[in-house]
Amino acid sequence: MTSQANPIYSWLASLTGKVTMSVASAVALFLIGRFWKSVLRPWLESFFYRGARLASTYVGEFTFQGKQCNDLIHLKQWAYKVTGDMTFPAGGQGTYEFEGTFLNNVLRGTFNGTGTDPKTQGSFQLVMVPGQRELQGWFLDQHEGKIIALEYKWRPKSD
Repeated sequence: MTSQANPIYSWLASLTGKVTMSVASAVALFLIGRFWKSVLRPWLESFFYRGARLASTYVGEFTFQGKQCNDLIHLKQWAYKVTGDMTFPAGGQGTYEFEGTFLNNVLRGTFNGTGTDPKTQGSFQLVMVPGQRELQGWFLDQHEGKIIALEYKWRPKSD
């Protein structure tokens, strides 16, 4: 009877080994893909990127309800992708996280309030001034149930 049971055990062991190898291969490919997408690809794109580079810190300027306002912008740029946060301490609204793309010297992005109640969401489009690192454009935001569009300027912060 053991001579007949051996082929079944061999077959089960072989099947278990194949399933284990398939799962391990799938997990390895998934991890390699995540590493490529999150680390290697952005690094290679930034390495070969030949477009304009943004400063890491800007001071934003806009006029709201007749009052000149400033916010502080910290950003990171990976080739065309830009992420960061804006802090607007004077208005008490807290901070905003943003992400966008920077193509042909135009920065388009969206922002979400992280320290506001209710949560604020909006978008902006800024154009780099030729020969400078300053950006000018507009942002759209909702304020007290109304959509507002305001001129917006980013000037590189001098450290």
